[in-house]
Amino acid sequence: MVINKLFFSIKANKYFVGVNAIFLTIYSLICFVNHYNFRTYALDLGLYTRSLYDYAHFKFSYGEIFREVPENMLSDHFDLLLMLFSPLYWIFGNITLLIVQLAAIHFGAYGVYKLAQASSINKNISALVTIVFLSSFGIFAAVAFDYHSNVVAACLVPWFVLYFKEEKYVKSTLVFVLILVAKENMALWMFFICTGFLFIYKSKNQKKAALVYSLFSLCFFVCVVFAVMPALSLGKSYNHFEFHVLGNNFKEVLVNIFTHPIKAFLLLFQNHLPDAALNYIKAETWIFWFISGGFLFFYRPVFLWMLIPIMLQKMYHDDSGKWSVGGQYCVEFAPLIALCLIDSIKTGDYKKQLWISFITIGLSAAVTIRLCDSTISFVDKTCIRFYQADHYESDFNKKEVYTLFKKIPKDAIVSTGSMFVPHLIDQKIVYQYPIVKKAKYIILSKDHTYPLSKKDMLKTIDSLYSSTDWSHISLNNNLYLFEIGEKH
Repeated sequence: MVINKLFFSIKANKYFVGVNAIFLTIYSLICFVNHYNFRTYALDLGLYTRSLYDYAHFKFSYGEIFREVPENMLSDHFDLLLMLFSPLYWIFGNITLLIVQLAAIHFGAYGVYKLAQASSINKNISALVTIVFLSSFGIFAAVAFDYHSNVVAACLVPWFVLYFKEEKYVKSTLVFVLILVAKENMALWMFFICTGFLFIYKSKNQKKAALVYSLFSLCFFVCVVFAVMPALSLGKSYNHFEFHVLGNNFKEVLVNIFTHPIKAFLLLFQNHLPDAALNYIKAETWIFWFISGGFLFFYRPVFLWMLIPIMLQKMYHDDSGKWSVGGQYCVEFAPLIALCLIDSIKTGDYKKQLWISFITIGLSAAVTIRLCDSTISFVDKTCIRFYQADHYESDFNKKEVYTLFKKIPKDAIVSTGSMFVPHLIDQKIVYQYPIVKKAKYIILSKDHTYPLSKKDMLKTIDSLYSSTDWSHISLNNNLYLFEIGEKH
């Protein structure tokens, strides 16, 4: 009976199932191949997987991987989803979060599909809207760059909107809470999304609910950022205030935005750092957003309102990497564009829906191809070009690396290069080199040296090799394994 139901469900939704299968294959070829070829790193997959490991062992996580002085990870990002996912570590090990992220993306795609149907769009067009979501450059970039809980949160947004639209407030509240506890900045985004609902939905119950959600989001954000996270921090402050172009604290930023609105607006597009090489990074992001579906926001301006916190935290940031089209910093575009497309075509006839959907798909795909092909901002093309041979090749002899890993006792403390950290999570403690502390083993590569320069790494290897405190166990042309003890 269950098999029959599943069969008929697949048959009835065959286009959606087919679309999901294609993108699941593509995303799997990106993230799992990157991981097994040692192109996932201490920051961030290693760090989050270690937190998962700690929570699975009923311990708080303190970020020893990259910190000289341990500090509760919840002071870095208020991410409670890792606690929720932690039991999965016992099943999937160090690839758990990659699986969770892929599952979240396709769960989000199903939410987009169901929301489109709930908006009186037929199954075929709904499947096209799903392609817009899944082909987003924001999702491609995020999948190619480790794991981040804001990807999971962004993919829950279509379900929150669906349940809110259907006035299923118990379900919408559950999804709402999951989004809030994914990362502290999600609460601010939800404030803008929920206040946007006040202009989209007409019933009194929905307006009341939108107002309640909005106020709760804002209170949650203020409480977590200004009270909870500082209380957990060693410095007793929020660790991620990095918007100094507009002030030295959140109050100054808000005051400057309202007292100097023209300057604040121009800073969304201008390079505010002294390096001229960064001049066009913000423009590239805006162009990518606009072409991939952002143009629809000018037809439904309420979605521009929902975009505000995403763009402010990107473009005012001290780190130019946050302005860019790479990493996980554009993933929120994907659900917003899909939601705006649904809202834009829901009242149109079939032909109009078809043409707008196809045009948006074509533009979204073109932008994603551009992401893979050539960008002003740095995007590691080897990590994302699943269609080229070098994506499937590693800079390391994988057999040799795993042989090296087997020489290290499971109860040993290890310091190693960033690319090996995600594979050594189940060690007693693992550090990203140059943090050593009480490490008994050090694994280094002379070619992959982050966060050291190559010159400094070569000096380090020479120093360890000649030291009487460390014995050299193994090396090839690239890898070095040292054990503490007398040289032999």
